[in-house]
Amino acid sequence: MTRLLHAANQLKEAGKYEEALKAYLEAGEKMPGEAAVAYNIGVTFMALNKTDEAIAAFLDFIRTKPDHGQALKNLGQLFGKKKNFEESAKYYGLALRKSPDDAESWYNLGVSQMNLGRTEEARESFLKSVACQDAYAESHFQLGLIYLNQNERIKARKALEKFLRSAPEDAKASLAKKILEEIKELSSKSP
Repeated sequence: MTRLLHAANQLKEAGKYEEALKAYLEAGEKMPGEAAVAYNIGVTFMALNKTDEAIAAFLDFIRTKPDHGQALKNLGQLFGKKKNFEESAKYYGLALRKSPDDAESWYNLGVSQMNLGRTEEARESFLKSVACQDAYAESHFQLGLIYLNQNERIKARKALEKFLRSAPEDAKASLAKKILEEIKELSSKSP
């Protein structure tokens, strides 16, 4: 039985996801309830871009391992991909209980909250993201936009400048520079 699981893992690591999935499903039939099999079925469905199947696999997995941080984070990601931001926020929140220093999960939680119109909660999540990892550029960018919309130009400028220092080649760098120019222009017109 463990040979089958080992073979499936090797196929997955080699990027042969269809073959790996078949092997995991076979292992699941021979080892019902085996957590490693259920988890890897979810990971393999993710790699194959089969979002609904991956969600079902991870939901099945967390019935036996409800505190598995990576599975919870994967569910947050998958629900976000489906634009089900309420569920996405729920699972990122659960994942962060296990890994409160995960800058990426704080960022993704903030994105879900933004999509739900919960700007203040999103701002707090982005702040926690940069508290975990100051160079997490995406969080600085989002904070810059939030501060700009709240008419807090100084905070917006600082956040966008930090974004540019962290990720000068990012696709959003030109937008950040344009916003900074506009902030500078607005500030020069203010008394």
